[in-house]
Amino acid sequence: MVGARRLVSPAVQRAMIETLGQAGDKTRTAVRRALWRQTAAKKYGTIVAATRSYILPAVLEYRIEAKGKGLPIEEFKGLRVTRRGVAAAPWNSARTFKRSFANGGYRARLGSARFPVRRLFGPSMPKELIKDQSAETFERTGAAEVAAILPRRVGRLMP
Repeated sequence: MVGARRLVSPAVQRAMIETLGQAGDKTRTAVRRALWRQTAAKKYGTIVAATRSYILPAVLEYRIEAKGKGLPIEEFKGLRVTRRGVAAAPWNSARTFKRSFANGGYRARLGSARFPVRRLFGPSMPKELIKDQSAETFERTGAAEVAAILPRRVGRLMP
């Protein structure tokens, strides 16, 4: 920006960006763990693959994003086929999906007719990221980490 005055020195600006990165990475890990517990996915790697993070240094912002639609029902604990249908426990809540069956995958009929059928899906990562444990973890952990790390980094700059 031409003509704009810098409010902080470049060294302090760099310390703030580094703090944001370090605190953000710790927060991202905590949020992913909360998301893993919240959705009851079998593998933590499923959550890691569905989320990403990055820094916007110009506005001092750390973002955590999730992508994709619902995770396939195969990714959740308690998956089994019963006489009544396919049972699984997404969101740590056991349930049997109506009109569901296993035949080269887990599917459910959309009505009483034989067709159409659709695949069975569980929680959607973008929706789950902004609610319950994961949102609470982000709010709690992010601010605490920045408050703990920033004074040390800025203190190192003092003579």
